[in-house]
Amino acid sequence: MRVRLLRIVSIPKLMNTETQQTVLVTGSAGFVGKEVVARLLERGWGVRAMVRRPESAPFAPYPLLETVVANMRDRGSLRTAVAGATAVVHLAATMADEPESDDINIHGAQRLVAA
Repeated sequence: MRVRLLRIVSIPKLMNTETQQTVLVTGSAGFVGKEVVARLLERGWGVRAMVRRPESAPFAPYPLLETVVANMRDRGSLRTAVAGATAVVHLAATMADEPESDDINIHGAQRLVAA
């Protein structure tokens, strides 16, 4: 599998509304994640906001917004979260000095790509 890294300067407005395009956002409850979710919704994208716990989802109901509970350590939940998504914005991470940082930041990213 080939992975492309993109530097996003701005989020394009979704022009083709006949087919809804959905973006999975990991780390959607975080400081940056909340803003990315809001900007995607403003531009007409469907958003699947990935959270670890349902109560941690900081979003009001919105027609193009779906919240999915998944964990960067759980391959099955990542497959479910990714299913049908057009793109993924990966923002989930832990601090490098936390004991589980390698499992989340490195191996979790690998599991996400494999999903």
